[in-house]
Amino acid sequence: VWIEQTATGARRYYHLQATPADDDALDGILDRGGFVAAPAAALGGASEAARAAGGPWLTPRGMPGFRLRLRWIDEAGRSQPVRTESCMVGALCLSTGVRGRSDLFVRLLDAGPLGRWPALARLTTAGVELWIQHTRTGVLRHYVLPPVAPGSEELDGLLDRQGFR
Repeated sequence: VWIEQTATGARRYYHLQATPADDDALDGILDRGGFVAAPAAALGGASEAARAAGGPWLTPRGMPGFRLRLRWIDEAGRSQPVRTESCMVGALCLSTGVRGRSDLFVRLLDAGPLGRWPALARLTTAGVELWIQHTRTGVLRHYVLPPVAPGSEELDGLLDRQGFR
């Protein structure tokens, strides 16, 4: 992946290995050197959605038949306000910081006769708890991505190959 910060022209290159078919982990990279931080004016307000643990259910248009509840925890253990961001069809993008920048990407992969597999990818060091419920059957799945350890340069994700059958 090549990333260029248009405001400064700075570029970074990252290489991610393919995930083996028998592995449920989605590896990621956290570049703590990164780019120049956005100015404070770029930080937007947050919606009431998922403001506290056990917040309201989200019903994304691109995920018919499913609802999600999210709890976002910063490195100090405090819940963070969350808002939805523009995203591709069939996915949910969430943010706690800069408006227009997604910190968590959630998608239900269609695995054909094997059902729907939740996939989570995060671009934040914060911890994430996510509940996904199939509204027709009532089946509820709970996923936890703990906060990234200080000094770590790895961002993990998750692929649930059992998911919803």
